[in-house]
Amino acid sequence: MICPVCGAEVGESKLLCPECGHEFRFIPDFEPEVENQINDTLSEISIDDEDLEELTPEEIEAGYYYDEEGNLYYDGPVFDADGYEVHDDDPYNGPLFDALGNPIDDSGDADDMNVQSSEAGGYPEEDGYMPEDYPDDHSDIADRTEGDDLRRHDDYSDDAEEYGDDADGYADEYGDDPDGNMSSDADDYYEEGYEYEDIESEGGDTADFGKRDELAAEYAEPEEEYSEFDEEYEGDDFYDDDSYDYDDDDIFHQFFLAAAKSRFKKLYFCLFLVVMLLLAGLVYFVSVRVYRSSSYEYQAELAEQAYLEGDLDGAIDYMEKALTLSSGDDEMKFKLARYYFEDFDDEKALLMLWEIAYEKNENQERAYREIISYYEKQSDFPMIESILEACENENIVNSFRDYLANPPEFSYASGEYDDVITLTLSAGSNGSIYYTTDGHEPTTESTLYTSPIQLNLGSHEINAIFVNNYGVVSEVANATYRIYIRVPDALAISVPDGEYTVPMLIETEVPQFCTVYYTTDGTPPTMGESNEYSEGIPMPLGHSHFIFAAISQEGISGDVTECDYDLTIDSDLDLQTVIAAFKQYNLNMGRTADIEGHLPGNLTRYSYVIDSAINLDDSGEAVSGNMADPETGELKQPKDPHIYYIITETTVDTSGLTMKTGNYYMVSVEDGSIYKAVKNEGEVIKRGELIPPESYAAPPPIVPEEPIPET
Repeated sequence: MICPVCGAEVGESKLLCPECGHEFRFIPDFEPEVENQINDTLSEISIDDEDLEELTPEEIEAGYYYDEEGNLYYDGPVFDADGYEVHDDDPYNGPLFDALGNPIDDSGDADDMNVQSSEAGGYPEEDGYMPEDYPDDHSDIADRTEGDDLRRHDDYSDDAEEYGDDADGYADEYGDDPDGNMSSDADDYYEEGYEYEDIESEGGDTADFGKRDELAAEYAEPEEEYSEFDEEYEGDDFYDDDSYDYDDDDIFHQFFLAAAKSRFKKLYFCLFLVVMLLLAGLVYFVSVRVYRSSSYEYQAELAEQAYLEGDLDGAIDYMEKALTLSSGDDEMKFKLARYYFEDFDDEKALLMLWEIAYEKNENQERAYREIISYYEKQSDFPMIESILEACENENIVNSFRDYLANPPEFSYASGEYDDVITLTLSAGSNGSIYYTTDGHEPTTESTLYTSPIQLNLGSHEINAIFVNNYGVVSEVANATYRIYIRVPDALAISVPDGEYTVPMLIETEVPQFCTVYYTTDGTPPTMGESNEYSEGIPMPLGHSHFIFAAISQEGISGDVTECDYDLTIDSDLDLQTVIAAFKQYNLNMGRTADIEGHLPGNLTRYSYVIDSAINLDDSGEAVSGNMADPETGELKQPKDPHIYYIITETTVDTSGLTMKTGNYYMVSVEDGSIYKAVKNEGEVIKRGELIPPESYAAPPPIVPEEPIPET
C-alpha cells in the first residue's frame, strides 16, 4: 500500500510508514449485528455537530477528532521545525507541527492536544489556539527554534544574490508555497548532496520527511560501538519507533504499539484494564480454589459447618478429604468415627478407631474405650474379652479388667499334703465363682464360693469357673489334692501332778505348726475359745486342774494332757490385811472415793484377788524348770525360796460383772512388802518397783480435845 503522507511504498503487514513514521489505522470488517450496535452507540452520543466544521479525510487520517462535547483534539505524531518526529523524552523546545505540517501548541501532552487546524480556521493559542498576530508566512519559525543544527535566515544573505531572495530572505530559486513551506524543488536540493546545515527550514512539508531522515542518517556522526554490551547483554532489545524493524515483530507487540499510537488508546487501555482485572479475578479464583482444596483447616471447617447444618454426608466427605491432607490428627479421626456411627456405617467407624489404637500413642486407651463401649451396647461381651486378651498394653487391660472372665486362681497347687489345706479361690475382676469338689464340671447352678474351702484327710478334685458381672463365663480351672493329716502328739508338762509348798512355773513345749491351748474348768481345749499358752504359768493357790492340748493349723487336736496341783504356802501373812492395804492405797492416791473402793461418782468398785504365787530368785526373775528327779521322780523343793503372792486388780459393777484392769501387784510372803508387777504377753510375772509403806498406811485416829476447866 502507499503512504498518504510521503507516498512511500509500505508493506501490507506494517503499521507505521518506514519513511515518515505515519501510522496506519485499519478498520475491521464488522458483522451486520456488530455494525448495528456500533451505529446505535454512536447515535446516542449527543454532539451538536451543526456548528462543527467537518474534518477532511487527511485531517482524520492525521489524527484529528471531536470529543463528545465538540472539542477538537489532535492525537497524531508531532514533528519539529525540520520535520523530525518529536518524542516525549526528546530535549526539544522549539515549535511543534502536526502530520500535515500545521503548527500546534506545545504546552501540553501531544496525546491530549486540543487544537484547531488551519483548515478549521485558526491556529493554537495558549489554551489551544495560536495568537492572532502570529505571522501567516511563519517567517520567525527559524528565529524561534533552538536546535543546534538550524541557522537563522540572516546568515544566508551572501547566498541570496546567487539564488535570488524573496521578501523574507528565502531563495526564490526553489520557491515557497503561500503558507511559507518550502516548495518541492527543495527535494532536488537535498538530492544533489547539498550540505544539510545549509538548508533553512520553515514549517516543513510532510512530503520531505522521509528524505530528511535519509540525509540525517547520511551526515550523522557514527555512533560509538560498545561491543562488550552487544556480547554480554541478553535482555530485551532497546529500540525506538524510527529504527525498530516491525517485520520481525510479532502481532502482540504490533497490537500494543498500534494501540499506543491510536486515538482510541483510552478505549484500548480500558479494555486492557478490564482484561487484566478479569485475569486477576480468575487467578484469585483459581488460587482460592486451590487453597481450599489443599487446606486441611478449611476442609475441617467445612465438615464442622456441614455437620451443624445436618448435612451428615457432606460432613463425612469434607472430613475424609481433610484427613487425606493431614492424617495425623487423632481428634479429627474420632469425629469422623462418630459421623460414621451416626450414619450407621459401623464398619468404617470401627476401622477408624482401630487405626488410632494401632498408633499406640496417648489416644490409644480412648480408642479402646470407644470400641469396647460399642460392643457393650451390642451386648457382645465375648468380643470385648477377646479384644482385651489380644491387647498388649497392661494399663488398658487393667482399666477394663471387669470385662474379663479369667479362670479362678487356687491358693494351693495340685499335689499331696500332710496337713489340712484351707483352699482360697480368687479372680482378677468383679464377678462370682462357682465350684465343685466331686470332679463334675461346674455351672452357675453349682456351689457359690463365699469362703475358703477346708480340705481334710482324703483326695479332693476341685473344678471352678468365674462369671463376671456381664455374664461372661471363664474356662474351667481344675486342681487335685491328696491330704495326709498328722495328728499332734500329747504334750509333756514340766511340773507333774502333786502337792507343793513352793510355787512352780507350769511349762510345756509348743509343737511346730501347732498352738497349745489349756483350760482350768475341766472342759477340753478348743481353738480360739480356750486360753492360749505362750510362756510359763504361775501355779495357783490351793487345788487346780489343768487340761492341755496341741491343735494343728488345720484344726486337728492332739491327745489332751491333764494335771492336778495342790499348793499350800506356810506363811503368817494375813491376806485380808493385804487387801485392806490396797484399799487404803487407792484412797490415799485419790483413785477411790471411799475405803470400800468405789470409783469417784460411780457405783463400780475396785476388787483384788489373790489367785496364785510365784518363786523368784535373788534377781527378781521367776524360777522355772522341772523340780522332779529324772531318775526317781521325787520332787525337789528349792532352797531359800522367795515366795510372792500375785494379786490381780479387777472392777466389779452393780450386776456383779468382773473385769481385769491390767494392774498386777506382788506381796512378799516373808515381810509383806508390796511391789508393782509386770505381766508378760504370756503368764510370767516380773517384780516391779516397791510401793512405799506410807502410801498405804492408815491415817492416825482423831483424838477429841479435852474441855477447858472452869475457874
